[in-house]
Amino acid sequence: MFFTNNYFYLITIGLQAICVIHCLRKGRTTNWIWLIVFLPVIGSLIYIFTEIFTSRDIQNVQSGIGSVFNPGASLRRLEENLRFTDTFANRVALADAYLSTGNTDRAIELYESSLTGNFEENEHVLSQLIIAY
Repeated sequence: MFFTNNYFYLITIGLQAICVIHCLRKGRTTNWIWLIVFLPVIGSLIYIFTEIFTSRDIQNVQSGIGSVFNPGASLRRLEENLRFTDTFANRVALADAYLSTGNTDRAIELYESSLTGNFEENEHVLSQLIIAY
């Protein structure tokens, strides 16, 4: 059996070490260290989910999972953002999404329409246009 008691012990010690090192580097209170040391697995898991994983990280994971199950949702959201606010950043973000999905004609249209005013020589847009052509 792969996970015998010896391996579980090593995994627990490693998890505790990671949590304590993170706690010391971030300057967290010593209460966390006591919790991690005296409740090895539970304390470490509590520390990981409350201090290491922030809500932003969890939201990124959820949006990544959502794009796997519904790949067109991000495109629709970017299209709505462009309809609501027609800015350079929204145009380029939608064009990048079109280019990544293989819709090069729409991407080229958006890239070319965004090259106006102060953004006529934008390096990102010009390099993306080269890729799209």
